[in-house]
Amino acid sequence: MRHGFFDGWYFKQENTAHTLCVIVARHRARGGALGGSVQVFASGRPQATPAAINCSLPTAHCSLSAERGSATFFFPAEAMRWAHPKRGVICMGENRFSAEGLRLDLRDDGQEIAGDLRFSSPALPAYDIMGPFACVPFLECRHRVLTLCHRADGQILWNGQAYNFDQSPAYAEGDCGSSFPRRYLWTHAAGRNWSLMLSVADVPTLFGTFRGVAGFVYLNGKELRVATYCGARAEALSCGGAAIRQGQWRLAVTAAEPANARTLLAPARGCMTRLVRESPRLPVRVLLTRGDDILIDEVCESASFESGD
Repeated sequence: MRHGFFDGWYFKQENTAHTLCVIVARHRARGGALGGSVQVFASGRPQATPAAINCSLPTAHCSLSAERGSATFFFPAEAMRWAHPKRGVICMGENRFSAEGLRLDLRDDGQEIAGDLRFSSPALPAYDIMGPFACVPFLECRHRVLTLCHRADGQILWNGQAYNFDQSPAYAEGDCGSSFPRRYLWTHAAGRNWSLMLSVADVPTLFGTFRGVAGFVYLNGKELRVATYCGARAEALSCGGAAIRQGQWRLAVTAAEPANARTLLAPARGCMTRLVRESPRLPVRVLLTRGDDILIDEVCESASFESGD
């Protein structure tokens, strides 16, 4: 019997007014058929526009579940073509996703989402975010970072509302495996001269469960890797934040009370049945110190934040 699995990529772009996130994924429940999905969710104030949306995707290719500010479209296997975004283009119906940009052409049940984004100026991670854990077999989830940060240009129209980006901050990452961790925290935030991603999760292995840390701080053009294999450990973890110690480095992230959280589908043994909540735009305080030196102490008003338990 075929094992369940998932493979997905997350694209986030923001400006001073709004944040738009897109998740493209393929997945298969144990013994089930391969399928795909595109989840789109946003927060902030889009601009009204009278422009019409020209969507060519037949409604037979997708079904939709939606709440205010989020929508999910499903695709059969024959509508997909899959590649690593660094080496090719992911196709989901008429939708295209790659390291160079994305094109959305989605329509169903009164929802229309279309447009193009172009990516530029990527800052690439020095090596796999999983480090040596990339070689460990049977992990339920493997994290991936496509860019530490990049820039986005273009426009996405969602039911006549425009999400415009002009050299706007953007970020892209992915996950693959069978299931999301049972308990985890994830956040992404960016400031004028820095960006960060932090993931803390309970990781089951053949020898028991440990609390793993994987992330980075990209500050003034240099990457600081924050990870278990670099000596990082979580001194505190809750649904509202985490405190990490790594040698003389200290990193703390503290989120405001969740607001405008979107319900997303997440994998459980390859089946997209788990519901998680992500706030695409939430104030998060970031404190980074090295010894007695404070390198970052800012509140990012447009951070993304997600936790599961």
